[in-house]
Amino acid sequence: MTKEKENTVIRKPMTDEMLSQWIDALLGGKYQQGGGALCMEYHLTGMRYCVLGVLNDITKVVDPFDCPMEELVEKSGDRYHMPREVQSFLARMNDDGEDFEGIAKFLKQVGADRLSNPNTSEADLLQISDEVFPCESDYL
Repeated sequence: MTKEKENTVIRKPMTDEMLSQWIDALLGGKYQQGGGALCMEYHLTGMRYCVLGVLNDITKVVDPFDCPMEELVEKSGDRYHMPREVQSFLARMNDDGEDFEGIAKFLKQVGADRLSNPNTSEADLLQISDEVFPCESDYL
């Protein structure tokens, strides 16, 4: 198998079932939240994950320790057809300090269809964010 074929991501739409598994993983307590990377191992506290890192871990898209960061983000989000704007918005929520509980609440409100829809814009996400977190949205 060529290197190119090994790195090919099989794309499929985000389903309600996959979204539910993602939300359950965020709320389940197994994952400690971190930022700035999909996942990172810390000597004293162990593994920490961003919201997209949790998705990557439960879907086993790529090994985060064997892949450049740009490729990781692209593959984990693209695996479930999440437009780059959606990925960036979720990463900012995570890195700006929204906890997994809040992000899970937001994901539930957004729904699988909108997460995968290439027409979902940052404006759409901000509107939903305003509904979920009144007076708190600053993810622009």
